Amino acid sequence: MWPWRTDLANYIDLVISSILQVVLLGVAPMVTHDETKSMKAMGWILAVSVLSPLVVGLAAICYSWLRHYRPEKSFGIFLCHHKGGAGSLCRLLKLVVAKHSNTEVFLDSDQLEDLDLIFDTIRVKTKSVVVVLTSDLLKRMWCAGEIVTACKNRVRTVPLICDGYQPLKLDTKEEEIETFWTVQQKQILAYHGINMSDVHSAYLWLRDDLEPLHLARFGTPSQREEVVIQMLSRTAVGMRLFRPSVGKKSKVKARILITGSVSDAEALATLEVFQHLVTKEMQKECAVVRSARELLAYKPWAYYFVVLFSRGILQDPGFAETLLSTYVEGVEGEEQERQLEMVTVNADTSFEFPSPEFLTDLEKNGLGHVGPDLGVPLSQAYRALLNVLALPLSPMGSEGLLEKQVSEICRRFRRYKNAVFAMALDDEDDRKTPGDGVDPEEVLHLSAEKEDPLHEKGRDSVKRRIGQSVAWTAAGALVELEADLDRRKIFDVESVPSLPSDQSNLDGPDPPLVSVTLGDSDEYLIRERF
Repeated sequence: MWPWRTDLANYIDLVISSILQVVLLGVAPMVTHDETKSMKAMGWILAVSVLSPLVVGLAAICYSWLRHYRPEKSFGIFLCHHKGGAGSLCRLLKLVVAKHSNTEVFLDSDQLEDLDLIFDTIRVKTKSVVVVLTSDLLKRMWCAGEIVTACKNRVRTVPLICDGYQPLKLDTKEEEIETFWTVQQKQILAYHGINMSDVHSAYLWLRDDLEPLHLARFGTPSQREEVVIQMLSRTAVGMRLFRPSVGKKSKVKARILITGSVSDAEALATLEVFQHLVTKEMQKECAVVRSARELLAYKPWAYYFVVLFSRGILQDPGFAETLLSTYVEGVEGEEQERQLEMVTVNADTSFEFPSPEFLTDLEKNGLGHVGPDLGVPLSQAYRALLNVLALPLSPMGSEGLLEKQVSEICRRFRRYKNAVFAMALDDEDDRKTPGDGVDPEEVLHLSAEKEDPLHEKGRDSVKRRIGQSVAWTAAGALVELEADLDRRKIFDVESVPSLPSDQSNLDGPDPPLVSVTLGDSDEYLIRERF
């Protein structure tokens, strides 16, 4: 039975009694040798045992007082950014920082409960501030307040200049700055003790007194990672003892290819964020493809082609060329060509589905350097792509929301439902494919080549195969979906069931055609292929 009424008192009594028993057992042998010395040693031991809790308690009280007047910094890095111009970029920076450091990074999307005290967060909880300088950042009221707070409180600050940033002309008075915000916004800043003179001084401090870093948003991942490492050294945060090296990497065999509007910096950052999260969730190699040549380089080892919808993507000739390249036949010498299953993701609420007039114009005139001769195949490819139900992705959402959405999207990759079985299937297919993978750094330079990826032979295969839609099953089989593209029925490819694995007989006759109904559309004929 416990002698005290509270659990804490009982546990303390238990600890003290245990210590006393250990002390008595330790001094027992000395009692029989010399009574005087034994009593003296026992006195010291008992004194230490009694005084130790008092010393520990006093130290705890002093530590709590110290933390009350000098609070511990909760965040190693605070990312000051304009959400519309660098929201996805900062999410990507946070993911890259996590690879090299254990420091906590403040990103407003993940700290929604602290937004009302955001200036106090910089003042008392942040070790360093990274100002991600994009075109409109200095015109944002909250960003101005964050910079002023960092300047006034002497918080270590690192400017990170991105493509397209133009510094303000601050040599004159602050009249120009006053035009950025409304009277109500100025009153909000004044409530926090910030006036226009403070903003002008902080902007001059940011421009003239601090050495900036430069980040090329359309550069290679390794170049961006090197900039992040320099940023971490400037912010003086701790680095991981074991962290990945930056530079030459081994060749990869990407199973999942990801593309979107790669001509837009924010959309490209969203693609790379999605790549990081899918790789973490699936434990499979993924690659972001920026051109048709990159897609053709990765295609021999890939099974899925993921398209992230964003505003203006369907008007991008580069994306149109990349999409058509998915229908180009495989390389010579490959025993068995792999076809890509389309998976679509809606990553932009402003994305608009094309009108019938837009598709009709594509058929007649093509799109950019994708000429009229490929207009009809391109229109059909767009129709086939839009027939696949797109799952949502919120690039500006919190980390937990993104991970949940990516987890739902990864359920589309049915081939990898059983990871061990899928790995064996991949290894078997790799033995039939010439080569040992693709160098991620070298493949980025393929966009500079002048050779047309949709050469005459490629154009013929595109026109011949443009109506085919495929899906991979959990048994590792390829299911071909034959649909009337002109009907534009919306269906979910995920509703196609996996065919029985006992039909997977390479030497046997072709499996029978199976008739299934998908949603409200008519019957589709599917054939299991090997």
